[in-house]
Amino acid sequence: MNKFKTILFDADGTLFDFDKAETFALQNALAELNLPYNEIILQVYKQINASLWLLLEQGKTTVAHLRNKRFEILFEQFNLIGDPSQTCDMFFKYLMQAVFFLEGAQDILEYLHKTYDLYLVTNGVTVVQESRFALSGISKYFTAMYTSEELGISKPDKKYFDIVFERAGLTDPKSVLIVGDSLTSDITGGNNAGIATCWYNPENKTNTTDSICDWQVSRLSELKNIL
Repeated sequence: MNKFKTILFDADGTLFDFDKAETFALQNALAELNLPYNEIILQVYKQINASLWLLLEQGKTTVAHLRNKRFEILFEQFNLIGDPSQTCDMFFKYLMQAVFFLEGAQDILEYLHKTYDLYLVTNGVTVVQESRFALSGISKYFTAMYTSEELGISKPDKKYFDIVFERAGLTDPKSVLIVGDSLTSDITGGNNAGIATCWYNPENKTNTTDSICDWQVSRLSELKNIL
């Protein structure tokens, strides 16, 4: 039996269905601003957004910069007339309401919180994550939530985890496990921090990166076999 005491959970793509939330927020935001919306616009937005968040993980941009930048790029590509900043605010308005769980998320948190100290570690925007964290009802399972915007640095940087360890009073890396869906953010971050890693991989993708996964699960319920 592994002697873990603390589990760090990623939020989007691990507990929350961010794909569904993102679609909900963009569709409603553009509709309220009388801007066009279709599947092509959605997919292009997601590509733009994903590329900017990857730059964030690489330390090449900031949350403050990417907030409006993604909409600036989107508007340029589709010749949309509007205010990217206002669109971002409207997008956040709906994203803050978008609480969609991935299968098994609530059940596994109910199961684990009785034995382990749980922390939410996310690169998401603080005001959005705090709202979804509260509305979802899962805050009762967690000791604390740490966002990259709040800490001033993002996963997978070791400094992010150093701050988390300091604030949470964690002293033994061997007693900590991180669970997340992103190899570049969560698993690489865990490797950088010297803690055990579990890759949540529901689509059974192949790991073509240098990230080292100690465990891999395709369903959150499979964590019971590890913990």
